[in-house]
Amino acid sequence: MLLDKVALAITLAISANTVQAVRDEVAYSDGLHDLFDPGFLEDTRPAEHVIKKWRGNLIPEGCKERFTDSSVDPKDMEAYNVTYTQGCQEPWVFCRERTAQLSVESMASLFGRLPLHMRELVRHPIAVKDTSCSAFSYTDIGDILFKGDCSTPSVWIHETGHQMDAALNLQNDESGSEQWMDAVSKDTCVPDDYANTNNIEDFAQVTVTALYQSIRGYIPTSYHPGCFDNQLSRLLRVFRARYMTYSLQCTGKKIPPSENVSKDGKMSTRRAAVTARKVVGPCRFH
Repeated sequence: MLLDKVALAITLAISANTVQAVRDEVAYSDGLHDLFDPGFLEDTRPAEHVIKKWRGNLIPEGCKERFTDSSVDPKDMEAYNVTYTQGCQEPWVFCRERTAQLSVESMASLFGRLPLHMRELVRHPIAVKDTSCSAFSYTDIGDILFKGDCSTPSVWIHETGHQMDAALNLQNDESGSEQWMDAVSKDTCVPDDYANTNNIEDFAQVTVTALYQSIRGYIPTSYHPGCFDNQLSRLLRVFRARYMTYSLQCTGKKIPPSENVSKDGKMSTRRAAVTARKVVGPCRFH
């Protein structure tokens, strides 16, 4: 998968077909899910929250655009204010297709397990129905779109990791920096096969391991201990203090929700032009 400064349709076509190994070895040949998710579930608790469903015909414009991207009728969308009782006073606006596998409570709980300052990087968490789990991160605006039953913490950490990588500034994404490339070159592996897709996916998977390290003080023993230490150390050094600690104080930099629009009607030509977004995806999870 490849992130480029191009229109969404072009980006999707490239990302779905780009496979270029980052390193010859992987640390966890069976992936991160079975080794990392139990620790996340054991050592984190969902932040307390209140969910309030929207009434009427208005929905967030960003959610309507993401539904249109996914060929889902916006009339089938539900919108919710999710207010976490500690931290930011402003709610996040979640959106989901009525028949999506992810319930709004599951979405709010999984998102609420992330550190507050990582959550601030996300504008709209969005869920639609699909036969398997995949996800898209719109890294210029902060939206994350989950398709199917994406109900494990590592998937949410991975997608929020893409937002942390770009932080709405695509010219300075960490995964494309000389420093990140240097860390990769000094290591002999990446975390798993999915991280071996490219540096962007590698960064997101290293984010999963780095948050685990921040929470538990270690990472599970791998087939090649220490083989991606430079990547892990670089990510922790740059991002841990700012994003990966469980602060209860909002920074004031939370991405605000998009404007409200009607579910009915097509987007105008101007709106359609705006939907040419920078996106990482589809990230596929099994």
